[in-house]
Amino acid sequence: GQGALSILGGVYNAGDVAATDVEVTITAYREDGAVASVRQVGAEPLAAGERVNFSLSLVPAAPVARIEAVVWGLQAPTSSE
Repeated sequence: GQGALSILGGVYNAGDVAATDVEVTITAYREDGAVASVRQVGAEPLAAGERVNFSLSLVPAAPVARIEAVVWGLQAPTSSE
């Protein structure tokens, strides 16, 4: 197979409230659409309008045709006072 892949990216909170428990999932796919590798990393909480960069290594089990990134987080609780 191919060696390790270095994945660099950024996460931007386009909302108007902070996000917590932010997770980035990177999935590498083979030419036939099968998954070659998956990696999940946590990111710091993001304030509204904030951006954070990430980098990780991915060691796929087969040659990679495409890579997909999915990011999600939770809305930070707001004070009801």
